[in-house]
Amino acid sequence: MLSDKMGKALNAQINAELYSSYLY
Repeated sequence: MLSDKMGKALNAQINAELYSSYLY
């Protein structure tokens, strides 16, 4: 099972990619 910190880091990266895709 992934640690909570690792999951949050992955989530933040995915959110950043989705957000930047919105800007374009």
